[in-house]
This record gives sequence, structure tokens and C-alpha cells, in this order.
Amino acid sequence: MKREEFEELAADTLNAFVKPALDAVAAAGLTTADLTTVEVTGSGSRMLTVQKRLEEALGKPMSMTTNAEESAARGAALACAIASPVVRVRDFTVEECLLYPVEVEYPAEDGSGKLERIALFDRYSVIPSTKQLALTLADGFDFRVIVGQGSKAEESAYDTLATGKVPALSPVKVDGKEVALQSQKVKIKVKVNEFGVVEVLGAESSQSYEIEVEEKVPKKKEGAEKMDTSADGEGTDAKKDKTKEGEADAPAAAAEPEFEVTKVTKKKTHKVALSVPVVYPAALPVDRLTRYLEVEHAAAAADKLVQDTAKARNDVEEYVYSLRDKLAYQYKDFASEETIAAINPVLSETEDWLYGDGENQTKSVYADKLASLRALGDPIHARYTEGEERPSAIKEFESVCVAFEVKATTQLEEYEHISAEDKAKVVAAVKEARDWLKEKMAEVDRSP
Repeated sequence: MKREEFEELAADTLNAFVKPALDAVAAAGLTTADLTTVEVTGSGSRMLTVQKRLEEALGKPMSMTTNAEESAARGAALACAIASPVVRVRDFTVEECLLYPVEVEYPAEDGSGKLERIALFDRYSVIPSTKQLALTLADGFDFRVIVGQGSKAEESAYDTLATGKVPALSPVKVDGKEVALQSQKVKIKVKVNEFGVVEVLGAESSQSYEIEVEEKVPKKKEGAEKMDTSADGEGTDAKKDKTKEGEADAPAAAAEPEFEVTKVTKKKTHKVALSVPVVYPAALPVDRLTRYLEVEHAAAAADKLVQDTAKARNDVEEYVYSLRDKLAYQYKDFASEETIAAINPVLSETEDWLYGDGENQTKSVYADKLASLRALGDPIHARYTEGEERPSAIKEFESVCVAFEVKATTQLEEYEHISAEDKAKVVAAVKEARDWLKEKMAEVDRSP
């Protein structure tokens, strides 16, 4: 097949590569004439046919200056490093964007029964982001969070991201009496997380009303005294006298209350968090998810049992080979010929059993088989370990005896305060310890 024939057969597929590139240019508010360079990386650098079709669509030659093998891996590694609490990297600001618009569909607020839509998140909005939608609907209603239509010809069944039901609002009561409401709203909170997944966080009702409450207000003063303007001046003297009398009565006037209680109308808002059941059509139902988790856990347990069984079988096989080799070399001086002659046939029988009837046994069968073999080999291993460690223990024992003997038999200034009787006790104890050691070593020499 020639390249031209291949390109003709794969025309639809090749055109599909071009569309996302053209959509990205249009979404950025640019035209192909505004582009300076176009970079191809990764496996795209080896697909000459795709490069050719992109060059024709974008009007620019394809540049391949980035590392074709490692660019994606490095980006993924950097993302992991930023998220990791262990790895420390420079501060990077990575803004994720929403790849599709998000709208909310709800009943019209005029009560006509029609459905209305409002854009909540625009395409390419920075995420994560949380927004609230306030609706003046008091009766219970259903709503949908959907993918915005945009340039799509018709809505798809997969466009519904979430559905919810807001309950009807309850009347507000004060002192057991229902109050008249001035306004009431329902706020629906919707979030798009860092992965571009829509979440309905809940809803809250807000109901406003007016109520009369008693409140202290400044007391209104009586009318001020009129000024006396008589010509003969007697009025002025009389006023001075009254002022002096008023000064004497001032403490009594100050004791009178300066506030009075009156009724004032105040606006209050009653807020309640509403219980809103939300269904995500693309998500698995809880019962099915639980069932899948149970199947997954059962499969994991079965895998672990298979691994544990294989390990138990390998432990038996390993112990057979190890004990047989050690009986011929390391353990030959710590077991009688009769014992070795009795164990070797058991090891051979076990080896044959492993590759015959014992090839597909359970974990417990292998564990029992290993325990029976250890009952034969562990006593020999214990004697071997004791024989290897005994010389160093005897040497340490002798060094302690010599140290105490030297201190008890020589005239050292630092031990002059110890009486001869006590030193004789030390010498006797050292002799007794050496006699005990000599006796035990004789028992070891006599043992088979």
C-alpha cells in the first residue's frame, strides 16, 4: 500500500486530529494567522501523515524542539512532585480550566411551569471554583446541572451531570405565630473540583420578614423655657435667681430616666440548611458500588491466599534443600549418623511429594509439613548454634574469672580496704566457677 492510498482511506481519522487543534485556536480568540509556531511532541513527532494534515490546517510548519520521549513523563513527574508532601519543588502556579460550560436547569420563577436555564460556569473557567444560584422559589422543585449546549446540535443523555430536589420551604413562626414574609430565596451551591467534576454541595433557604421589638430610645425633652426680655431688667435678675435654684435642683433632675421604651420595626432573616438529595447519573449507584467493592476485596483476598500458599510451598522446598546440604556439611558434627540417615529419606519423600501430590495443596497443609520437618532439624540447628557460640562464651567466662582473681590475690592500693577474708571468698568463688565450667565441658565432650 502506498502512502497516498493510506491517507485516502484514513481521511476521516486524520480530520479528527485537526478539529481539536482548530477548536483550541478558536477558543483562545485567535486565528491561524496569529500563530507563530506550532509544536508537536511525544509520539506525534513520528506520525508524518498527521503532521502534514496539521500543517495544511494551521498554515504553519510543525516544530519538534521538545524532547519527544520525556515531555509527558516530565510533566506528570512535576505534577506528582507538587502534590507530594515529601518532595520539595519551586512554587508553581498551575491553573486548571473547565473544558465545557455548566448550566443549571430549574422551573421558571413566574410559576408558568416552563424550564429555564442559566449559565453557572463558562467554558475555560479556572477551577476549582464554587458558585451559588439564588432562586425565588418557595415550593419544592427539581433542578438539573447539565453540560451547556454551546455549539452542539442536540442534548445528549450524558450531558446531565447531577439532578437534585429542593424541599418546600416551611413557614416562619415567631413566638408560635406565623409571620408574613417579605421575600424568600433558595441558594443552591455548586462546585467544580480540581478534576473538573461537578459537585452539588447543598442548598440554603433565606426568608426575610419584619417584626416589632421593644427598644430603648432617648427620652424627648420638654419645651425650653422662654427668655424674659422686659425693659426694666427685673426679668434678668429673676432669671438669675431661678438659675441658682435650678442649680440646686440639678442633682434631682439628673436622677430621672433619660430613655423610654418604644416599639421599633426591624427586618430579620431566617436561614436554614436544606436537605437536598443529589443523584449523579454518571456515578455508580451506592448498592452497585458496594457490591463491586466486595468483589474487589474478595479478589484481593483470593490473590493474597494464592501468594501466601505459593510462599508456604516455597518455604517447604527451600527448607528441604537447606537441611539436606547442612546435614552433609555444617551439621554433620552435631548429629549422629543414625539421625542423619533417618532424616534424609524424609527429606527425599517430601521433595517427591512437592512435585507430585503436594503440588496444589492448601496453605495449612504446607505449614504443617514445614512444622514436621522443623521438628527434626531445629534440635540439630540448636546444637550447631550452641557449638558455634560456645568458644566465645567460654573465653568471656575465663576473662571474668581472671579479672576477679587478679584483684583478689594482688596487693593493689585501690583494694586495700577489702579484708583478707573477703578476698579469700572471691578466690573460692572463682575456683568454684572454674570447677563448674570444667564439669560442664566434660559433659559436652561425653555427649554424642
